[in-house]
Amino acid sequence: MSAPRAKKAKTSKPLPPPGAPNKHAKANCPFRIGIGQPEYQLPAKPSLKDLVDGYINGGFQAHLERVLDIFRQCGFDTAVRCAGLAQCPVCARTYPHQTQVYLSARTAFSKALLQVKAQLKAARDFEALFKAVRDIADDTAGIGPLTAYDASLRIAANLGILPAKIVYGWQGAVIHERKPISHSVPFTDFRPEITARLTAYQIEDFLCVWHKQRYDKEKHHTLISVLK
Repeated sequence: MSAPRAKKAKTSKPLPPPGAPNKHAKANCPFRIGIGQPEYQLPAKPSLKDLVDGYINGGFQAHLERVLDIFRQCGFDTAVRCAGLAQCPVCARTYPHQTQVYLSARTAFSKALLQVKAQLKAARDFEALFKAVRDIADDTAGIGPLTAYDASLRIAANLGILPAKIVYGWQGAVIHERKPISHSVPFTDFRPEITARLTAYQIEDFLCVWHKQRYDKEKHHTLISVLK
């Protein structure tokens, strides 16, 4: 008669990090819900209003807010750590913008941010926070300006200091019909079709989503101006 099989030891599930979002937040995890309606179709020659409609009705605005809501509900340390790692605090998946950034670089960035968390928490507005995060990014190999901005935005959501007066843009995403837009543009410089419906940080996301739709490839100029 063979010996009875030994029972497998039960393995406990890893505990969530301190300050992690609650079960309600897990139900709203952006990675579980998805980006919304990526199949949303624009008209053949979209107007600026069409692009704003597409950003809202296509689910992109809601997706951004879900990402930020997760960080709003975190403890501050968790928000800083996950912002530096560019990972969702709920499911630990890496956000799309940072999938090409080495994990070793993001880990070093996260640790460096945690070392100055008191300074970050003391920031009175987004501009001060962004400068502090950029300084850390500049000293961290493999971390570029977009990763620094995204990390700042997620930490700012936790602190309640999201950008309101300045729209930040990145190479390849923000091009005006007459000249390139700088990395920071006053919110009031944008056309009212945008500012009446989107916040400053949503405009940055809007431009990233739709920048390819604003080119006439045959004539090599932009179809739509986003500035006044």
